[in-house]
Amino acid sequence: MRIFISRQSFINNLKSAAKAEKRCSQASKALSWYLDKAARSAGFQSWGWLHRKLQVASSIEFDHIHATIGRNIGRTFPNAAAKYVEKDVIGCIKSQFERCEEFSAPVSGSQNGYSHPSVSIEKEVKSLFSGIYPEILLSSAIDRLKDLGPWCEDDSEVMFEYEF
Repeated sequence: MRIFISRQSFINNLKSAAKAEKRCSQASKALSWYLDKAARSAGFQSWGWLHRKLQVASSIEFDHIHATIGRNIGRTFPNAAAKYVEKDVIGCIKSQFERCEEFSAPVSGSQNGYSHPSVSIEKEVKSLFSGIYPEILLSSAIDRLKDLGPWCEDDSEVMFEYEF
């Protein structure tokens, strides 16, 4: 299944993780060193090369780069990995699902209290990210998503056919 996240969100999240790792690190290395480290984890020589590639990469190439960096994030940024994964997972879930509170009408008789049925966030996150992120990092992202409330599918673009 394809993971939907904008390239700019991905870049911003990587930059944020690099900055957080730099703050947590005892070494006095430049931010560019941490950005280059992220790029090297995906097989690029430098951040500049990775950034340029992301601008022109096909969706398949982008997905591959995203997954490769994700699989290596714990080694690349051990101090910032949990926050990176949380932002990435939440961003992807927000692109595919809606919070019931914001999208669905309240209904007292339903299981979740809303007119749309809830999706299993744990199941959805694990099906999307289990091959990318370790279980321990996913569990904190799942907990955060559950704290945000129940989630449902956005059916506003679904076309219905009516018989007259």
